[in-house]
Amino acid sequence: MTLQAIYERVHQVFPKVTVAQVTEDANRITEEFCEESDTLRKSGDLTLTTAVSYSLPADCLHVFEVIPKDADGDTLDDELTYTIKDGTIYFADEYGEVLDAWPTDVVTLTIRYAYSPTAMALVTSSPTIANKWHRAIIAKLLAEYHAEFGDAIKASLYEKRYLGILYNAKRSAKLAQWKDPDINIDRENF
Repeated sequence: MTLQAIYERVHQVFPKVTVAQVTEDANRITEEFCEESDTLRKSGDLTLTTAVSYSLPADCLHVFEVIPKDADGDTLDDELTYTIKDGTIYFADEYGEVLDAWPTDVVTLTIRYAYSPTAMALVTSSPTIANKWHRAIIAKLLAEYHAEFGDAIKASLYEKRYLGILYNAKRSAKLAQWKDPDINIDRENF
């Protein structure tokens, strides 16, 4: 579904709403949907240097998992903890002590994370999320506009519809991750 189709659906009910307003709101709603549902995932390998903190990609919403690997690419049992502050990931050992050097067997880290969608700029643009979740954007737009224009009953109806779609998206993302941790994950190198 394109941004034009989303706008036309909303415009049928709210003719005074502009394309610019729908574009801004649809982009915000898509980002919120992705952040809440974890439907957009990436995985990247980080080759270690002497640093024990690294900048995360600008599109990183949150990290799911950090997997330490040896020179052969095998997963290690090293228990690393991490904190994220201002787009930088800081590593510590299993006791919470900040690392001053990497364990000798850790060569790379695979970081799995949720990422933010690409903003729609043109009316021919489509949301980055899977087609089956596009209706969530319309439901949330209609919920917000009905609330803004004073129809609390319809706002509540569309909000419930949005929350149902969001629930299904979360469930789908969790099931996919449980079946195969690499499913629905785009690979990226840092």
